[in-house]
Amino acid sequence: MPSHRFILGPQADDSGGGSCWHQGCPWLGDTVAAAAGADGYRDGMNAWAMHGVELPFGDEIRSWWVDASGAMHDRPLAGAEPLPGRFVLPGLADAHAHPAVGAGPAGLVALDESAARANLIAWAKAGITVVRDTGSPEGITLELTCGPGMPAVQAVGRFLAPPGRYFPELLGAPVAEAELVSCALAEISRGARWVKVIADFPDLAAGTDAEATYPIGAVAQLAAAVH
Repeated sequence: MPSHRFILGPQADDSGGGSCWHQGCPWLGDTVAAAAGADGYRDGMNAWAMHGVELPFGDEIRSWWVDASGAMHDRPLAGAEPLPGRFVLPGLADAHAHPAVGAGPAGLVALDESAARANLIAWAKAGITVVRDTGSPEGITLELTCGPGMPAVQAVGRFLAPPGRYFPELLGAPVAEAELVSCALAEISRGARWVKVIADFPDLAAGTDAEATYPIGAVAQLAAAVH
């Protein structure tokens, strides 16, 4: 899924310039930063210029300018520094991601803020510029501050599920039916863009197959409250 941000690709001329896919590659948009070759991002820049063919369907060179806020312009900006490359590719959006969830020897584990941030940086280097977070232990992704070299994150809060109806390493405090709406609104007040309700899951204590975790009426009340 393409996002509104751009990745500058490898040069296609014969000047000997190689690929832009390295540590200094700029990820343009809300967290845009200027490229400075192998030295990484350059501080203090106010504008950048891109000239290249927009992939996947472009067939001619176009130009764009990006200001310090990440806004795109179709007219030159004063003092804009040219970025390397000859192809421009819209960045990818990961629409279902858990940057704060990892895999351990016995199953899924909760990650701390540092590990979640490392995941986001690695995803950015792979071409992802927008991440739709779909649940994190204790809503830790709501506390992350994205900066240069990281994708934008649309964060959800913590997992909402009753006792024994989700992975215990990820659930944290369980949510009884009577608390469902208030807990959802609490996540919204923390900055969540939506809430993550575990709608069905096996009963871990009884060892049963997946069943509804909350009555449909309770889920309907939650949906009405958060909208």
